[in-house]
Amino acid sequence: MIIKSNEIQSINWEGLSITDFTSNQDTLSSFAKIDVSPGNSHKISWSKVSEKYYYILSGQLHFVIENRECMLKGGDLCIVPLKTKFAYINKTNIPVEILLIHTPKFNIENEVFEEEYFREK
Repeated sequence: MIIKSNEIQSINWEGLSITDFTSNQDTLSSFAKIDVSPGNSHKISWSKVSEKYYYILSGQLHFVIENRECMLKGGDLCIVPLKTKFAYINKTNIPVEILLIHTPKFNIENEVFEEEYFREK
């Protein structure tokens, strides 16, 4: 299976630009690229069914997993286990690029979105 980037439409979801390469594919996992512009964040969330693998391509991202904050940079990987709460924010003035894999495949109905963790933007 070949998926060409110029055939995929990005969506804007709460300030994040998400390109889901596998949304229309019959795959067991999903693969997406996320662009996090300066000041944008992801609410506290967790999945009912999926593990998540966040690989930072470029930039620096402040990540919270189970109330533990850390700073990730290009080349770092964060694995979010099933039913584990997480959030993140780009506190820099440089865009962040992330690759995200969900196993099993992303389905919005299996995701739980809570309040903002990072109040300041």
